[in-house]
Amino acid sequence: MMQTSEFVFRLERLKKKFMISFEDSAEVFFSSPGRIELLGNHTDHNYGKVLVSTIQLALLAAVKKNKSNFIRASFDDDDEFVVVDLDDVYPKKEEYHQSIALIRGIVSGMKSKGFYVGGFDVKIDSAIPQGAGISSSAAFELVFCEVINQLFNHGEINKLQKAMIAQKSETDFFGKPCGLLDQIGISFGGINHIDFYNPHNPVITKAEISFGDYSLVLINTPGSHANLTQYYSEIKSDMQKVASYLGHDYLREVSENDFYRALPELVKEVGGRAILRSMHFFEENKRVDKAFTALQNQDIDMFLRIVNESGQSSYDLLQNCYYPEDSEQGLTLALTLTKKLLRRGAVRVHGGGFAGTILAFVHRDDINDYINKMSSIFNAVNIYKVIPNVTGTSIIN
Repeated sequence: MMQTSEFVFRLERLKKKFMISFEDSAEVFFSSPGRIELLGNHTDHNYGKVLVSTIQLALLAAVKKNKSNFIRASFDDDDEFVVVDLDDVYPKKEEYHQSIALIRGIVSGMKSKGFYVGGFDVKIDSAIPQGAGISSSAAFELVFCEVINQLFNHGEINKLQKAMIAQKSETDFFGKPCGLLDQIGISFGGINHIDFYNPHNPVITKAEISFGDYSLVLINTPGSHANLTQYYSEIKSDMQKVASYLGHDYLREVSENDFYRALPELVKEVGGRAILRSMHFFEENKRVDKAFTALQNQDIDMFLRIVNESGQSSYDLLQNCYYPEDSEQGLTLALTLTKKLLRRGAVRVHGGGFAGTILAFVHRDDINDYINKMSSIFNAVNIYKVIPNVTGTSIIN
């Protein structure tokens, strides 16, 4: 993680916060970044392909072993802390959607894999905005994995193991179904092409690439992801309905040719929405490969065209840019305004959709004007100029 003046300031502030919370000095420090989905909208849950990058917005953790059988964790400006008994490793429904559930899930996952877990005190300071679609929960999970890895297991737990333990914590303990995209992206760090055809052993290809004269801007639009679980799950289930009709569990297992040959029967059995979403899946997987190749060849114009195609496909086929009860339609408004404002570049819905963020690629000559105009509509606190390709979850030396 690049140690800017802001980073150093946060680290010094975190040392003081640790002292206030635990009346002791921290011994070791960790960083865990957020992530952005460059391409591959709603493909991972049907074993598809994605292009993901870590960004500079990060969570920091100050840690010290406490020679007990408990993890004590304190968050941001709160002087209180939650306590996890290392022998209590079962999910609790009353803890769903709480930070303590994620910690308990990590402890359980580590122990189930035969790794050692000891007691420690930890103070968290996060610069990853919650609800902005850049995986604050996965960054949180991975920092606890890495603390346990470094403090008690000699740093020998590999990145994929940590990602899978983190994902299981979120699904089984936190109560939020999720794919493995977020956890892999943050655990591995940098820019990665991930193929989930074998979900237990995904193919992860890292690349050192840049975006030339273009800056990446996230805009968090009005609206909450709360109460949208139904809409997210319907995307996955619609694709699986098509797969099931064709004799498979997941759409990635289906031949695209077989899918198109079966359209007359599929229309009757699953309906048009499931078919359209499946069309998006097949095309998006191909776009991920083409975009990755374009970036490797430094063909930024081609990459941006593909990003725009992905964004249009999410709007038209995947249908995750607004929902029936959405009268505000902030996400759709942000997409439309961006298309009008940008003379060049690209824009797409980011992450789950329906509410939340868009991702824009803005030329350096246009960046200030774009940010000013979008800030006047969506508030400057919701505009993030992000730096891609940073280190994944790691100890700070």
